Amino acid sequence: MDFMKNSEMPTHIFLTGEKQVGKSTLVSSVLAATKLRYKGLRSISVFDGNNDRCVFIIPADTGNSSTEETPALVGICSNHHIVEKKPEVFDKTGCRLLETDKDTEMVVIDEIGNMERDAKIYSEKIMSLLERTDIRILGVVQKMAHTELADAIRNHPNVRMMEVDKSNREELVQVVLRSLQP
Repeated sequence: MDFMKNSEMPTHIFLTGEKQVGKSTLVSSVLAATKLRYKGLRSISVFDGNNDRCVFIIPADTGNSSTEETPALVGICSNHHIVEKKPEVFDKTGCRLLETDKDTEMVVIDEIGNMERDAKIYSEKIMSLLERTDIRILGVVQKMAHTELADAIRNHPNVRMMEVDKSNREELVQVVLRSLQP
């Protein structure tokens, strides 16, 4: 089904907002409530013993998939600064997690930030997904991310950006769910 044929609304929803406002929690709530079949990726952070934050990507459909994938390290932050990034992991593992099949109705991309800056193949993959109107995308773009990819997503005609804050994050779950319906 072509989602854009019967609607003026953009096909894809990307959330943005301040750090720790609940963007990824909102994505989790939407995924728990949706009936759409989805694939994609989520990022998770793990703090090591040195107060560095290791960032990994994992499949968005963990628990819905018959195969579990090992988290892939994409970068390390220290004192809120990227000290190591691995664009080749985005280009290989990230692209694989964004692959769709005939049953995929939605792709999850949680989240786009500054670590993807040098991941050209990954960025091209996301841009090609944004052109599709036969699937939905639910994603997160960090508010502070000012990269070519983040800006392209924000300005893409198929994207509806939604700002998340503490006053609207609960009600946005239903707004996002309604927006994602065919």
